[in-house]
Amino acid sequence: ESALWPVLGDPTQLHQVLLNLCVNARDAIAETGTIRIKARNLDLEEPLQTTLAELQPGKYIVLEVTDTGAGIPPEIIRKIFEPFFTTKEIGKGTGLGLSTVLAIVKNHHGVVNVATVPGVGTTFSIYLPACFEAGSEVARDAWDKSLLMGKGEKILMVDDEEAIVEIAREMLQAHGYKVAVATNGAEAIHVYQQQSADAVVIDLMMPKVGGGPAIRTLRELNPNLKVIAITGASIEEAKAAAPDAHCHLIKPFAFDELLKMLRQLLGQPAGVPSPNQPV
Repeated sequence: ESALWPVLGDPTQLHQVLLNLCVNARDAIAETGTIRIKARNLDLEEPLQTTLAELQPGKYIVLEVTDTGAGIPPEIIRKIFEPFFTTKEIGKGTGLGLSTVLAIVKNHHGVVNVATVPGVGTTFSIYLPACFEAGSEVARDAWDKSLLMGKGEKILMVDDEEAIVEIAREMLQAHGYKVAVATNGAEAIHVYQQQSADAVVIDLMMPKVGGGPAIRTLRELNPNLKVIAITGASIEEAKAAAPDAHCHLIKPFAFDELLKMLRQLLGQPAGVPSPNQPV
């Protein structure tokens, strides 16, 4: 079988796409089932109508994540990509994963398709254009991804949504950070007192103790603690709710946004430009 064609993309964001799809697939199969991940080349000669958009003729890499879960009712297929739409129980998830997946794939000039059979399972297919040219506007504009890497700093990740915590832990560890986690503000304060941390990434809307009060307490414990507040609200509401935070990040977000913020807050190697400056 021939090798996969190359694609031009952001490795961190594509990693996030696969993580999101795999976590959703795991939740779909409940206690038992199978998740299969495949990648293949596709030389498309005729337009292909997918769930969300028409795919034009060309060469593509197709990433497929298939689960043997309950399937998705056809009447909500399009809704699952809307921010905050969810079929999960209250407290089990805000449904941000698939809206982030769609945004990232669109930014890579790709298309998402969903095929599902109730009671049998679901396949998410990501079509990404193959790229055989060395150098492009995207490649020239992208700054060195090694600059996103941590240097062993410890991050306390706080969110009441299990999937977000799980994906954040995986992504942060893959980028050279140590990670502690908590699911609400009270737990975050306890974990920080037990383990300490170099920075805290904390959701503002959580049960028991929310992010705003937790941030105030954490900053009292350590006035120099770096804090990133994440929220599904507007940036203005986030700043009002958490004025003590150094940065505010709006959900849904591509994970490299968070990684750039962490490097800005925690310091970068000498001579490294800011993520917001041209390279």
